[in-house]
Amino acid sequence: MKKVRQLSLLMTIVIMSVMLSGCGNATIEGDWVLVKEEFADGEIMNQSELEEIGIAETYRISGDQVEYTCLLLGTEINLDMDLVDNGDGTYEFKVGEISFATVTLKRNTFFYVVGEGDDATTFYYERQK
Repeated sequence: MKKVRQLSLLMTIVIMSVMLSGCGNATIEGDWVLVKEEFADGEIMNQSELEEIGIAETYRISGDQVEYTCLLLGTEINLDMDLVDNGDGTYEFKVGEISFATVTLKRNTFFYVVGEGDDATTFYYERQK
């Protein structure tokens, strides 16, 4: 009976280790690139379509700092922001006291919504390796 308990304990430890190791990329830190925009009417523009019309966005997140870069019709826009972890899988990108975006992290993708109702657009970003 003692061997059965030891084996059960060992198996539990192995299973927990495997489960926890899957959380390695759960951090929002890293380099992110805009991969698509989804509009309230269901229309989707993918990364290549956005780039064709002169739109490219990236985020570089390190510690509690966020560097945003947007290339819009040949003009580069840069913005430095603070990162606030809300503790529930969402984060605030803030400029002073103003919230630029509330993002939701899902593994190697994060997204946020700009606007409301028929004017809402969801922006999706993927982690760069």
